[in-house]
Amino acid sequence: MEPPVIPFFYDFRDEDFCSLSNKIFRYQLNANTVYGNFIHQFHEKILEDIEPVAFPFLPINFFKTHEVYCGNRPDLYFESSGTGRQQLSKHYVSDLSVYESSFTAAFHLRSEEHTSELQSH
Repeated sequence: MEPPVIPFFYDFRDEDFCSLSNKIFRYQLNANTVYGNFIHQFHEKILEDIEPVAFPFLPINFFKTHEVYCGNRPDLYFESSGTGRQQLSKHYVSDLSVYESSFTAAFHLRSEEHTSELQSH
């Protein structure tokens, strides 16, 4: 199963948002073993079409105790900074270029918004 293609800055007011969200949910359910097991064990009855606000989130500690990713295990991951002697959570990244493009685009978008706000005052 291929992941759904999502534009970087999706218009959340779009009427297709629920449809796209359900496709992403189904993809995660099937491609992410940890998430799929979590849903089947604790949330089996929600497997019909549901509103995006009702999608269950993995408990944050799962990112400390499980390897959470879709498909093949990525070689790259980021660790949380943690506090004290806690076990660190890991965020697996399968394609660094997508990750970089996403945060770069978000930075530029926010910079443009901030510049516009400053110019309007």
